[in-house]
Amino acid sequence: MDISQLGEFGLIRRIAEHLKTPAAGLVKGIGDDAAVFEGPPGWEIAITCDAQVEGVHFLPESMTPEQIGRKAAAINISDIAAMGAQPTFMLVSLGMPKTTPVSFVDGLYQGFKKECDRFGASIIGGNMANCPERIFIDITLLGQVEKGRALYRSNAKPGDLAAVSGPLGDSAAGLALLLAPEVRVAEEVRKSVLKAHFTPAPRVEFGLVLSASGLINAACDVSDGAAQDLGHICEESNLGAVLWAEKVPVSRACMEAGKACGKNPLEYALFGGEDYELLFTFSEENQPAVQEVLKKAGFSMTIIGRMEEGDPKVRILDAGGSAWNPKSTGWTHF
Repeated sequence: MDISQLGEFGLIRRIAEHLKTPAAGLVKGIGDDAAVFEGPPGWEIAITCDAQVEGVHFLPESMTPEQIGRKAAAINISDIAAMGAQPTFMLVSLGMPKTTPVSFVDGLYQGFKKECDRFGASIIGGNMANCPERIFIDITLLGQVEKGRALYRSNAKPGDLAAVSGPLGDSAAGLALLLAPEVRVAEEVRKSVLKAHFTPAPRVEFGLVLSASGLINAACDVSDGAAQDLGHICEESNLGAVLWAEKVPVSRACMEAGKACGKNPLEYALFGGEDYELLFTFSEENQPAVQEVLKKAGFSMTIIGRMEEGDPKVRILDAGGSAWNPKSTGWTHF
């Protein structure tokens, strides 16, 4: 059996079997957006890492070096946001051919720094290595969260409502247009979805509000597609979920791009990934309180589903209440 047969998440579960013995001070290990360990009195430290590989995650001919750097940083910042934590320190490891222009590296670091500056994080070190065939970016990011306030995938409860912090599908729509330049759409539509794909906006402030509220049971970011990411909460919480497709928020730009590409925009929203909105659950009785907390902070949410007893999987229902089984699946590396 090779790793393609096992799949990305099957491989993660297999690796986790080797690491069952908890480390001293570890609060949360494998299985979430970030690990959490004990910090200074009253605080816990969240830590995550994510890699970006040329030809898999980005195409240098389609993005500027600064855009590549910003996106690589944003993806990690989003993981910390999903934990309800504040980003603090970043380490960057680069693998690249010897022929890589210095200007490309300058652009990458301009992007890293611009994204870190937005959220009060600092780049404190890293590593570099010769990588003859392609560029490889690996970022480790730390954040801090008040003790006991970290948001996990594993705490959802039966009957919880599942909500998202904003519209989904724009990034996937942007990628679709990028891969099909012959498709015609209004220029403002193209710009909107390409911006979502090239420079996603991590929801750090939103995550901090959720964490501080004490009302949220589970959370993750939408990186693999809302259906698959809700499935991650199901797996970690050992619950099922129903997802109401007609409730999923989709922007006008995503709708227009989907129409032009001959694609149902809901497939971008549910399976496209790289939206980096937050997906979170809370008890139905706390819905008014959650809405009020978000409103006071200038935010809103859209309820898209409900957690339920049963097998840890997501049932997607259409507007008529019938099961919807599209061919698409969420993002997986293997």
